[in-house]
Amino acid sequence: MSDLRGRNADETVPDIATWGTGNVLETGEGTVKVDLDGKASLSQLDDKASLSAVFVAASDAPEEQKRGADFVCDGVDDHVEIQQAIDKAGVGGTCIFTKGLFLVDYDEIFGLDQQKIIMQTATIIRARPGQEVVNSAPGLGLIAFKGGSEKFTGVTIEGGTLDGNKDNITLTGTLDFPYVECLEIDDCIDVTVINVKVINSPGEGIDMDNCENVLVKKIIARDCDGLAVHFSSGTIRSTVIESRAYDCGHKFERAGFDTGGSTSDDNTIENCHTYRCYMGAVVRASRGVVNNCRFVDSESHQISGDGTSCRITNNYIRGTKDVQGVDSINISGESSRFNCIIDSNTMLSGGSRGIVLENNSRGSVSNNIIGNTIFHGIGIDNGCSSIRVGSNTMRSDIRLQDETENCLVQNNIIEGGEVSDQGVGNLVLDNLELVDD
Repeated sequence: MSDLRGRNADETVPDIATWGTGNVLETGEGTVKVDLDGKASLSQLDDKASLSAVFVAASDAPEEQKRGADFVCDGVDDHVEIQQAIDKAGVGGTCIFTKGLFLVDYDEIFGLDQQKIIMQTATIIRARPGQEVVNSAPGLGLIAFKGGSEKFTGVTIEGGTLDGNKDNITLTGTLDFPYVECLEIDDCIDVTVINVKVINSPGEGIDMDNCENVLVKKIIARDCDGLAVHFSSGTIRSTVIESRAYDCGHKFERAGFDTGGSTSDDNTIENCHTYRCYMGAVVRASRGVVNNCRFVDSESHQISGDGTSCRITNNYIRGTKDVQGVDSINISGESSRFNCIIDSNTMLSGGSRGIVLENNSRGSVSNNIIGNTIFHGIGIDNGCSSIRVGSNTMRSDIRLQDETENCLVQNNIIEGGEVSDQGVGNLVLDNLELVDD
């Protein structure tokens, strides 16, 4: 298993508590002395009992850490010892992992209400090669918090790597949607997921269903076949921030980040970065926000969705595939989708069109495309209504067509293009500057 350790050698140690003076870590419940490299050493506990934390050691952990642990794994079906440690920590408790590699089977590891799991530099990997895994609802996570009808509150997962080991398993069952995840969180309120890596997932990296007030911060997702981070149905008032996704979503044609489905609301993706994902971000939730992100070299649309009152602002987009039907930003909603704001984005290199609105806003509502820098142009068609296209700079046409109406095109600069309208009602052109290439 040395190859598994090697590819996670760049793990950084997350902050797990407040630093005190010298080499003492203050946890609020007691103190732990730490090694010079900043890692807590179980052999140096001043008063381990006062911490009310349960420690679980990997089979390859240093001997002094094993001696101080409550549970020591043997490298075979380590999910058994991990579950025992979590259960012993109990509701509201803390479970801390040593550094090392934990080899688990395909049984889910279940967290508890109000619980904190601190993985530090540990790696948990599905380790039985050739295993057949059934891909079906309600999902199968390496670690899962499932609150049920009562809902869990105050859940935290911090540090470590969750490795789905997708190359060594065979998915069977439903294959049109990824149900096998690294981290699954359902029916929970006030959740924090921070400094976690999710890699090699046969489905999604992190999936949250019917949750509220979730903060996902400083996540790295790599080589996940589904979404890197997914706010699924019913998830509200949640945020992904300062996170990165690489090479995710290709098998199931998913994005790096998703604000959630039609029953989700008020979710945000901010200061995130995707690279070579199938799509960068999907905005399906009402009041979904994608702000100040970077999306580079996506296979399909960089930003896509149909969310009501979505806001796509201050993003940098590069490397959209220069093929027909692939756009930098594509908002193609049903007739009930409206009030979309696309503001101050920069779109460079490629894409058949820069910004597209389709089937959007039948009624007295407004969509604003303002202040964007676009390599290719803007397309608005299929019954869009009440559109303002203002103060954009682009290198291709603005095309308005197919029963689009009530459009104000104002203060735009088009280099080497024009405004083209077919079947458009009530079009106003104001202060349009056309510049030759």
